[in-house]
Amino acid sequence: MSTATKCRPGGHDCWEQVVAPPPVGAAPSLGPLAILEAFDHLDAVWRARGANHPRLVELKSAYSTGILGLACTNRDEFQRFNGSLADLLDHMKIGDELLSQEATKQSRDGSLQRFKAWAMASLQEDDQAQAIEALKKLQQIRMLRNHFLHSGASSKLPNSLAVLGISYPPDWGQA
Repeated sequence: MSTATKCRPGGHDCWEQVVAPPPVGAAPSLGPLAILEAFDHLDAVWRARGANHPRLVELKSAYSTGILGLACTNRDEFQRFNGSLADLLDHMKIGDELLSQEATKQSRDGSLQRFKAWAMASLQEDDQAQAIEALKKLQQIRMLRNHFLHSGASSKLPNSLAVLGISYPPDWGQA
């Protein structure tokens, strides 16, 4: 180009300015107690829904629950966190008296299945949809635990992580 001095806005017709957006930062950290606060909130809402509702979440181990407040920096820590979260989900209590006889028969196994049966029978349609979407993610957390523990299921790990919004290979500190 013979007139390099015209390489500026309004100089040559071919000049254009490219403005790149700032890099997207990591999602804001919710803090180490956020998941425990979320379970406490869920439990409070659960008990407010009915006078006969006992606590939804029953803690079996202070150690296992405490793990949920720790940061994950590697695969082992993430597995331990995921296992503790799956244990907490397993210990949710939805009594038979809160389910229809049919739902009780169909959902004998699994606290998440029992919670789904209760939600379908007790919540308004809009709330049901939200509850079902949340339950799908919680079920993925349970499946993720199996993918870590059983080598035959490890091929399903990337998909399970993706459903939870975690890239593969994961940055364990962000997972």
